[in-house]
Amino acid sequence: YVLVFDGARCGYLKGAPSKEGRDPGPTLLPAEEGRDFEVDIAFFFPAFFDYPAEYAGLASADGKECHKVAVVLPMGIRMTYFLDAETFLPARIVAGIPDKGVVYQCEHVLGDYERTDGLLFPRTSDAQSWGPPGRAKITSVEVNVPLDDARFAMP
Repeated sequence: YVLVFDGARCGYLKGAPSKEGRDPGPTLLPAEEGRDFEVDIAFFFPAFFDYPAEYAGLASADGKECHKVAVVLPMGIRMTYFLDAETFLPARIVAGIPDKGVVYQCEHVLGDYERTDGLLFPRTSDAQSWGPPGRAKITSVEVNVPLDDARFAMP
């Protein structure tokens, strides 16, 4: 599927196939689902580049000394980045997601960084949230792939 998010609204340009195997086509999602998109983006692209950040001191994460940097995203989610004190690469990212008076924790532990077109990308991400733990392995990274602007039009 292909997703778009403009900071307030989100939608599928190409939807996930239905049970019948048909693409439902472009679909605008309810506004409250924008928070999911906002946190997903902040896991892949550190939010401290785009929003004010707070230095929260040194901490240990997975046996590494890390600098903690916290950012509150526009929709209220608090992202805490644990940056390896030697490499300054994100080693762990924790999202505090408020919902009806409860703050849920979701975290990703990043590893196996490799250089692609001069940029370092983590090749593994171990995720833990309210569901079963999971591991994502990135097998391909492409930088600056040309995309037609029409691809990003909201449904």
